[in-house]
Amino acid sequence: MFESVDWRIFINALSKEMAQKVINRLSEVIGEIEILKLEQYWKDKSQYELECKTKLIIQEPEKAVFYVLQLVSQLGGEINVIGPNPHGSNNVVFEGVCSSPTLVGLSWFYFYIDNYGSLFD
Repeated sequence: MFESVDWRIFINALSKEMAQKVINRLSEVIGEIEILKLEQYWKDKSQYELECKTKLIIQEPEKAVFYVLQLVSQLGGEINVIGPNPHGSNNVVFEGVCSSPTLVGLSWFYFYIDNYGSLFD
């Protein structure tokens, strides 16, 4: 079972309040966001780094991959995908990165799904 999409996102914002406004807009596209980490990016103080999860309750790998592709296509057009890659007999990993998002306030994002754990566990 694919239970969540794990995200790592860089937000163009000078304050946590500005970052939260972008997160609110983002949640309108990708659904309810569980924030795991939100802090100023140490390499670039004009950005915030967000690690978060969104729910994904899909059993079949092909349906999960297609759903996530549709989701991320709303955030950017040039997305580099990796996989889906099988791991063992029934495990699948699918991930991707976008360095030119179209959603205002995002500068970069990475997504990850699998059906046997979580990136942030």
